[in-house]
Amino acid sequence: MSTVYFSHISRSEFGNLLSDEGLAQLPIRSSAVAALYPGRNELLAIWMNHPTEKPLLPAALVCEDGTENDWSAWISTYAPRLRPFSAYCRLLPRTFFVRYAEQSSKSNLGEILWPVAGLILGELLVSSRLPDKALDNVSGAACASTLSFAIFRAAAMYGGTVSWRELTERWLTVRMVTKQRERPLDHFDIGRICADVLTAFGTFEVEREPERRDSVVEACRDLMRSPQRTPTPFFSIPGFGETEDKMHGSREDRVIAFDRFATSVNQEPVELQSELLSFALGYLASRIAPGTMRHATVLERTMNRCPSSALWYGFCAGFGDTDRSSAMSNTRRGVDLPIGARRLARDLTRDGTILDPPTCDIAFRELLVLSRTADDPMEGITTTTHGTAIVELAPCVETTVNTSSRRQVDSGNAATQDRDALEKLGAQIERLAETYRSISRSQQSVTQPDFPAFGSSRRRRR
Repeated sequence: MSTVYFSHISRSEFGNLLSDEGLAQLPIRSSAVAALYPGRNELLAIWMNHPTEKPLLPAALVCEDGTENDWSAWISTYAPRLRPFSAYCRLLPRTFFVRYAEQSSKSNLGEILWPVAGLILGELLVSSRLPDKALDNVSGAACASTLSFAIFRAAAMYGGTVSWRELTERWLTVRMVTKQRERPLDHFDIGRICADVLTAFGTFEVEREPERRDSVVEACRDLMRSPQRTPTPFFSIPGFGETEDKMHGSREDRVIAFDRFATSVNQEPVELQSELLSFALGYLASRIAPGTMRHATVLERTMNRCPSSALWYGFCAGFGDTDRSSAMSNTRRGVDLPIGARRLARDLTRDGTILDPPTCDIAFRELLVLSRTADDPMEGITTTTHGTAIVELAPCVETTVNTSSRRQVDSGNAATQDRDALEKLGAQIERLAETYRSISRSQQSVTQPDFPAFGSSRRRRR
């Protein structure tokens, strides 16, 4: 892409973008991406094709760096009929636009694609409390709701230059403002694991933790280089070596060996290397049936101590099996991950550029703006799939949230309110009835006029 079509748009001219007649009044020019600069208090409307030939909304609206939140709030207020505008075009800061507008659309995770898919499925197992058999029927929306999916999708798109910390904070904010169910795994722990994997892979720019996790990164790197060999850092864990020696016998022997190691883990204190221990547990569990995720239940007894072991279990399973007795000892057998892994691989490596039309229902910044003015920011927004909304955390990086959960909460509150109202009404009726009975009792002692009963033969005098 050498040139794009553009027009400088002031606030008073923004309405021209919404009609064919307005577009005809705008000065449309072409230029190289690097030469484009939005002016002060104005937007750059960007089109891939001349808008008079294809009268569509711009592919992107480019603003000065640091003004994205202000512009998002202004557009959402000024053009409510276009809400959510981020479902049609992206609002991008100028530096981000210039850096990525001409980037190749090829997304790639290389040889860690299947291990990453397994890791995401492992997060889904823990977060959704699913049995391992349920992974064969898990939906794409469920997979896309995980934090690890968003981080690795960003790595595939941008080479890891998008901050995993910022993505984690955005992911958490989206779940908070849409009132999603809280998940048991700490979100920053998930982010650190993803950063460790990407650091070990070595082809991505990744922010490292102030707390050194070199042993975890080294174990990842060992596994990536030689999947047929046990990562060296694991042998620093008491009892690991003896257990690993027994992971080459029958399936039953492997389960027994793992169970004994898990029991010892729960009994003995382990101090600083808790993440390395989780990694080792996931590795040993993956050796029960290499290349599969059919034995996730063996990790249940260690979940309180090492909740992230399920992520490492899926990660190690993605390396498949290796035949150590073969002459070609580095030959990897087939990976037999759940069918959802193939969908994940497709979605993680889906080609795209920041100037492609958005596929989301709403973007992060606009959702944040709407959450400040409404209790339910998704109210009135039409989503692609009923009950699920796609939120863009960063260009081409999306997560999914359940929009029916809010309605369920509301319906539950409505039922509670109705029940309380009925109880109050019943109490009022009881008080009225008691008052009526008191009045009746007090009148019994008072002489009443002798009115004829209904049906009496006595006639009224004329």
